[in-house]
Amino acid sequence: MNEQNPKVKSLYKAMKLIDCFNLHNPEYGIGELAELTGLPRSSVHNIMSTFALLGYIAQNEKNSRYRLGYKFLERGYTTRKTNFFYDKLHPFMEEAACLTGESITYAILDGIESIYIDTAYPPLTASVRLNIGARYPLYSTAGGKSILAFSPERVFNQVCENEMIALTDTTITSVSELEEEIKNIRHRGYAIDNMENEYGVRGLAIPLWNNNGEFMGALSLSGPAHRITDELISGLVNILLEVQRKIKALQ
Repeated sequence: MNEQNPKVKSLYKAMKLIDCFNLHNPEYGIGELAELTGLPRSSVHNIMSTFALLGYIAQNEKNSRYRLGYKFLERGYTTRKTNFFYDKLHPFMEEAACLTGESITYAILDGIESIYIDTAYPPLTASVRLNIGARYPLYSTAGGKSILAFSPERVFNQVCENEMIALTDTTITSVSELEEEIKNIRHRGYAIDNMENEYGVRGLAIPLWNNNGEFMGALSLSGPAHRITDELISGLVNILLEVQRKIKALQ
């Protein structure tokens, strides 16, 4: 839908307020929300009060600032559990986490970002902890680049139309570099994150398809850079590719 011409303007305004909240900015006051969205303070107050009545927004009793309510957690859990790949994929993710000793994540495309749907952790092992629901640029993580490599060309064009911000010294920030990276991923069948999204963290990722040939996102492995060495990449990728094979064979 054209963002400039929403069919239900009141709903559009309400959800723009919800979109303001994230891990880095979990609480806002009425004035801050009004400034961020351009909505009148009275409209912000009325909308947030209605969300609070329904349980989707909570108010900090100490400072009267608003935050997301637990109703979103409930809805998020429902979304996750009813995703076809959650029940089918999660056991294989747990197996891969045990075999590799690293965190395994399933991510999907949402706009020009990847969003984490599920994560499996190895037992009794210090691993990179990844947040379900977290969003990352498609150009900076292994999972994001794997998704980008096998998504429609329009997604690549949209990414290139926006600024690619350097998150570390190794982040890809130019169109030509990204084009070359995507070619390499398609050729070898997997993506590498060489501390491009976060210092000290390295990752690998493969694309996933269901048995109908539909592209379903990416399966990634993340861990401390000193453990994800060049010598180990082939073996780790083979474990992920085995999951890819099993998922594609499911009916």
